[in-house]
Amino acid sequence: MLPYLYAGWSIPLYGAGRELVRRGEWTARRLRLACGDGGETLVNGIRGSRTA
Repeated sequence: MLPYLYAGWSIPLYGAGRELVRRGEWTARRLRLACGDGGETLVNGIRGSRTA
């Protein structure tokens, strides 16, 4: 279980992801997939994905 928790919380928040895009390390598509649209990072994107 620990590897899953580490993987989930190692995804950067939207602001940090935006900086990765600015530096050319990420694409805008990757940012949207990982962090959603930036409104509520914990509700959108992979970090906010929930399984019922």
